[in-house]
Amino acid sequence: MDNVERLTTSELYLMLKCLKELPPTESYSSHNYHDVWSALDDMCIWKLRHWDYETLVKFADIFNQLHLGRIGDYIFRFIDRASRKPEKLTQNQLIHLFFYNR
Repeated sequence: MDNVERLTTSELYLMLKCLKELPPTESYSSHNYHDVWSALDDMCIWKLRHWDYETLVKFADIFNQLHLGRIGDYIFRFIDRASRKPEKLTQNQLIHLFFYNR
């Protein structure tokens, strides 16, 4: 995770998808699991301003599938950005926005 800042958007998404394939941990704060998802969360926040809405939604979906929607900061930042200009969202994206947990 020391080189996480070098990941491309597609590699970042692939890393999150790989986390979905792992067996569940006892807790989101389990030492190794927390280190990985937290670093990926930070990178998503860092790249958020450069992504289009489709990419933003795609990453929000994967965080929710990992049950990190209420814990990670990415969802909060995504909701904040998307809710400022809802006219830029498609109907599908707007409906998704209502179901993200924070």
